[in-house]
Amino acid sequence: TTVAATVIKQNGCTNCHVIGPGGGSLGPNLNTIGSQNRGVQWHIDHLKDPKSKIPGSAMPSFASLPEPELKALATVLDGLGTTYKAG
Repeated sequence: TTVAATVIKQNGCTNCHVIGPGGGSLGPNLNTIGSQNRGVQWHIDHLKDPKSKIPGSAMPSFASLPEPELKALATVLDGLGTTYKAG
């Protein structure tokens, strides 16, 4: 979504993660993260408190993001590497 793309750009997600054709290598490549079937809420929880889902994570918290932005980003992450399903 446009909201998620803006959040990714404004928060420098590609400084650490590969999303699409490029990005950094500090964090995992996110192009297929959705294939892990964790669900949107898991991604929201992870964005708010990364260490709660991945102990020792170096990722900063994005708990300060407004809920609609968290949901938009989590929805995109949950779909990366999957076949889109309307619904």
